[in-house]
Amino acid sequence: VLFRSARRNCQRVGPVNPTFFVADAADLDFTDFGSPLVVYLYNPFSESVLSGMLKSVGSVQAHIIYVNPIFAKTFMEHGFTVVGQRNSFHESGRVMIFKKSI
Repeated sequence: VLFRSARRNCQRVGPVNPTFFVADAADLDFTDFGSPLVVYLYNPFSESVLSGMLKSVGSVQAHIIYVNPIFAKTFMEHGFTVVGQRNSFHESGRVMIFKKSI
């Protein structure tokens, strides 16, 4: 359901060409997507799954937009730095942007 919603929302936005896929985030090889990589997360995982996903990012330069960042410290533990944060328009209240440089 979320996959279809994401595709529909993207079509409404206009001429962008993102890649959509369904997979276990901890098992993805993020090097397949090239660099730099931009990822949007709405606090979708437990801390252990998030940690596995961040480990999978490995040597890819990445920006991750994290809404409702309850596990923000996990990003720091995996070599990310905070490059932006603000109050969200959403009820969750916060958005943080993390960067991993290679």
